Parts: sequence; C-alpha cells; structure tokens
Amino acid sequence: MNAFYQLVLQRPLTGFAHELFLPELYREQRRLDPLLLTRGHLPIRHFVCPQTYDEDKGEWLDCWFEAQAGWRLVQVVVSLVHGSTLEFTRRDELLSELFALGERLDEARLGDIRWQLGLELEFA
Repeated sequence: MNAFYQLVLQRPLTGFAHELFLPELYREQRRLDPLLLTRGHLPIRHFVCPQTYDEDKGEWLDCWFEAQAGWRLVQVVVSLVHGSTLEFTRRDELLSELFALGERLDEARLGDIRWQLGLELEFA
C-alpha cells in the first residue's frame, strides 16, 4: 500500500487539474518537518487535514489553510531541498511536486482566494 498527500481544493482553480498527488512530499515529511521547525516555520503536518467524521452533523470535517501560508511553506521547502546537506534520492520528483503545488497556491493567492487548500493523506 502506498501513502501520499493529495491536494484538496475548496474551489476549482482555472487552468489546473482538480487533483494533485504529492507522494514525495509525504515520503520526505519526517525529514523536513524538524528542519522547518528549527527555522521557525510551520511543519508540513500543520497543513494536513484530519480525516474526521462529525457524527452529530453527519459530515466529514473540512480544514483549510491560507494560500499565502502554504505558498511560504513551499518556498521554504524548496530552499531546504536546494541548500540542505540531506540526500534526497528522488530530489527532482520532489521539486516537481513542490513546483506544481506552488503554482496552485500562487494562483489562489493572486486570485484573492484566501482559504483555499488542504492536504489529505491518502492510501492506494
């Protein structure tokens, strides 16, 4: 079974596929989160929505993060990947995922769609 993050859109972004899978970001999260925290940034896990069902409301709970905060996270992670002494075996794939995520966050941010995006942990 493979685990990965999937970007969840509250509203569609024009010109982008609705789904974005981020398996490399998931794989590297345990290594990246401590680096983010030591540099005073939110960890990746902060942006992950819990898969929680509200029995009283009869619905899945949503959680959304601000596009600006997510965009900053992407920029910091890219700089960590470029400047870190850590070895990333699938570095190009990770950077490609971060670029795709950053594009969507930038589009949301510039389009004044503030509370837009969430990451969900998925299994295949």
